[in-house]
Amino acid sequence: LYSLEGALLGCHWQHVPPDRRDRLKAEAKAATALLPGQRGRPAAAPVTTTRHAADDAGMDGTAVADPSSPDED
Repeated sequence: LYSLEGALLGCHWQHVPPDRRDRLKAEAKAATALLPGQRGRPAAAPVTTTRHAADDAGMDGTAVADPSSPDED
């Protein structure tokens, strides 16, 4: 928010005056209060990792060739 204001004013965001920062925060808070509430599930949930017992098995259960090992004929 401050960086956008700084870009509009032609200055670094840290040079935006504190009183203007306070007004920006108040305006942003008022604008977000007008937004509708969330419906259903949250947009994001915790990420989980699932590992199968045999990481070298393909989707059909067959072994996948190791690209680092030479071909055995």
